[in-house]
Amino acid sequence: MQKPINSNKLLEVGYVKKTHGVQGELYLVLDPVAAENLEEYEFLFFLIDGLPVPFKVEETPTIGEDFAHVRFRHINTKEQAQSFVGSKLLADQADFEQDAVSPGTLVGYQLIDTQLGPIGEITAIDDYGGNIVLTVLHLKQEVLIPFNEELLVDFRSETRTMTMNCPDGIFD
Repeated sequence: MQKPINSNKLLEVGYVKKTHGVQGELYLVLDPVAAENLEEYEFLFFLIDGLPVPFKVEETPTIGEDFAHVRFRHINTKEQAQSFVGSKLLADQADFEQDAVSPGTLVGYQLIDTQLGPIGEITAIDDYGGNIVLTVLHLKQEVLIPFNEELLVDFRSETRTMTMNCPDGIFD
């Protein structure tokens, strides 16, 4: 009997950009840490109607720094693969190395500013041409905060908090 899926233990690691070939292969855009560990995953999860559905990774013929071509069990034609284009990909948090931190793992963390204290929850991470931007819910508004490792003061996975020296005036 399989254990139930705990969606709180799943991390967003990428999305399906397009199909590749005619045998159901998918072109995935991945977080660099996920791409590095892709061959270790037995399953990746697609969000289908808002629910995580596991698919067994069959083959990973091409893996780049932030992309991969992947074949999944039960996705055997280009037509079947087409229905997954645009889908978010999730991975079990246990599949990540304990010391590896990827941008996707930060969603749900609480951001703390060294000057202002608690700011809010990180709700999204975006990559704008190599520039990482955090979306934080602060006083019922989304605030975009540029992320740079030099601004990071403290990171605690056990409490899901991250402390940063946020740029002056960003919350005004």
